[in-house]
Amino acid sequence: VQGFEGACLQGAEALLKRKAIGAIQVEIIAADYYARPGSFFEVERHLIPQGWKLAALFDIFPDLAEPLFQLDALYLPR
Repeated sequence: VQGFEGACLQGAEALLKRKAIGAIQVEIIAADYYARPGSFFEVERHLIPQGWKLAALFDIFPDLAEPLFQLDALYLPR
């Protein structure tokens, strides 16, 4: 969804609240690669209040020009 993670999670708010989804994996590209860089904060802002927790970080790619280029995060319901 390239930078629209918050909007997608907001649209899924009812599903998130009732734990109708078993797991959520997001890829966050933090570098200025797209017009709207991904935001780890934006994902957490929607998931944490709905009772989701960060379970794993993986595929972490640093870049010499950026402190962090991208990472994948897995969230599970509490």
